Amino acid sequence: MRFETGMLVVHPVYGVCKVEHIGPVDVKLDKSQRSFYRLAPVYDSKSKLFVPVDGENFDLRPVMTKQSAEELVSQIPTVEPVKITNEKDRERIFKEMLHTGDHRDTIRVIKTIYKRRQDRMRAGKKNMSMDEKYLSIARDRLNGELAVALGIEKSGVDAYISDMLER
Repeated sequence: MRFETGMLVVHPVYGVCKVEHIGPVDVKLDKSQRSFYRLAPVYDSKSKLFVPVDGENFDLRPVMTKQSAEELVSQIPTVEPVKITNEKDRERIFKEMLHTGDHRDTIRVIKTIYKRRQDRMRAGKKNMSMDEKYLSIARDRLNGELAVALGIEKSGVDAYISDMLER
């Protein structure tokens, strides 16, 4: 899919970005004259990304629509946590699931970590730093895109989800 200047897209690592410019990179070392998207992450005003227009090695996609966001939120209760049988695979599984770009996978990671956090607290154990790292990544990506799609502040996404699920 080709994107236009001004569009909002989702980068697999940096989340929601605005396409600021499309064209060759103005760098003396780049002689290829390939076209790149210059992206500005919406939630990181200091960063700029350059992604090849031909899509090589990057999976940019459009931001979900408001309708898709509302449907996704309504489906949260039906999304099952991940069943991890070997704890040594936990990090690899989380990485793979977050890299798919599938919102349901992101929700599964979040629900898995929340459940594990509750289980560990009941057992008098501390939370695992790796779990907290992936929970932060998953929530940041999901909340960032939901905020843009729904036209609300990122900080208000958790309250929006709670409100919608209580109805």
